[in-house]
Amino acid sequence: MADDPVMTACQEAGEETLRDPLVEAPRSAVGGKLRIGEREVHHCQCPHCQRTEGHPDKARHHRMNLFLSRLDEQQRRWYVGLEAERLGRGGAGVLAQITGVDPKTIQRGRDELTAELADRPWNRVRQAGGGRYPAEKKIR
Repeated sequence: MADDPVMTACQEAGEETLRDPLVEAPRSAVGGKLRIGEREVHHCQCPHCQRTEGHPDKARHHRMNLFLSRLDEQQRRWYVGLEAERLGRGGAGVLAQITGVDPKTIQRGRDELTAELADRPWNRVRQAGGGRYPAEKKIR
């Protein structure tokens, strides 16, 4: 098993989920499917990362996408909005390529941060009142 030149450190350690930092999607050791609650890591679509030769930001873009895969939807929106503010004009377009987050979502994150998250609930991910009506009405 250790003689196989293609064997990765994760395979040698026998880890359940194998990850290569520069390969597109995580894969499970059994069946190639993701575990429940596990999200795929987005691949950067910027022109620099699409080239075959490496560039200094390729690893940073991967780490950004790995970090975003662990956040909930509003945290992703806020982080990418904050990064877009840091980059300035055109930052939303660049980050949309890197992270796969829609530019409108990035703008929404920037707007929420500008309002200091005043209208966002602190104890839940989504606003109250959404979702389906119950299939049956409660009878007591």
